[in-house]
Amino acid sequence: MLESAGADQVNKYTNLFKKDYQRLGDCFSELAKALDIDERRINTGFSLSQSVGNTAGIFISIGKLYEDQAKKDWQPLCDVIHVYRGILSGIPDILSQHKNAQQKRKECEKLAFEQKMSNLQIQEVNRRVDVMTVSVLAEQSHFRSERDRHLKESMHALLGEQIAFYQTIVSKLQTAQKYFE
Repeated sequence: MLESAGADQVNKYTNLFKKDYQRLGDCFSELAKALDIDERRINTGFSLSQSVGNTAGIFISIGKLYEDQAKKDWQPLCDVIHVYRGILSGIPDILSQHKNAQQKRKECEKLAFEQKMSNLQIQEVNRRVDVMTVSVLAEQSHFRSERDRHLKESMHALLGEQIAFYQTIVSKLQTAQKYFE
């Protein structure tokens, strides 16, 4: 679910939000052109058309920021989620093999009880199943620690990039606001 929501964010950033800001920039640019025609007739000392034109440029640049941003935050998170989804898809097979080994051990213990299998053979079966059990438990523990580390790093990076991104947008909008002081 997070992977599809992240992919949706990538799509929105690179397409929808980018286009919205660029469209707004184009609208401001058209307004600046209209104001410039009027300002050429009467000089007021303050160029509203230039301020609106600069604001248009800022909105277009914000659109470009949106286009580039998804590569820095949402896409890397989606990549990590995709990798872990792939790893998780193999776990049921591993657990099934372990369950089969446990079942085989029970069958061998029954054969040993019926004296159709030697003690040496049952010891070897037990040793192999125990090695498999310890290996599965070790892999589970390693998987959890790696998953936790990777998700923590990915979430930290995503949030850091989002903070920097929106701070950049705020800074650009503050610059645009100063054009009208």
